Amino acid sequence: MKLSIRSLGSTWLGMFLLTFFVGLCAPASAYYLPLLFDPTAPAQGQVAQAIIRVGDCDFVQVFGAQDRQIVLSDNTLRVTINGHNEFSEPFCIYPDVTTRVELIPLLAGTYHVELYRREINDPTDVALVSEGDLVVGPPVAPPSAVPSLGYIAVGTLGLLVGMVGLNLRGA
Repeated sequence: MKLSIRSLGSTWLGMFLLTFFVGLCAPASAYYLPLLFDPTAPAQGQVAQAIIRVGDCDFVQVFGAQDRQIVLSDNTLRVTINGHNEFSEPFCIYPDVTTRVELIPLLAGTYHVELYRREINDPTDVALVSEGDLVVGPPVAPPSAVPSLGYIAVGTLGLLVGMVGLNLRGA
């Protein structure tokens, strides 16, 4: 039997091998998923967190407030974080990652949040990688004071109930 690409493609083993090697040659993909927020609908003054989900050829470096920059312009919140996109290797070595970035307290309203990645190897390379909308509700009213009785009031009430009870028993 003469072996050629045509005959190799007609067998199941050949199809498997072709699919496998074509898959290896395909360019690796990098991705940032759309932003999520926690809480999903914060109240005014409450600090929300942006949940950043990246994978394959991307990674982010956010260890604290020093690793992010936030700029508010009108109703657009621009969040810049440090990260890296590996595009020179055919295989990516970074795992899928989910991380959180604490935002700033905002007034009630709707905000468009844009996430930018500042390339670690070239800080001048800043790219928009994800975005989402955040709705901030009105401030939550503080809980109202529940009337309560102090020790003296409870003692006086107990004494009064006792006296009424004795008075009714004696009648």
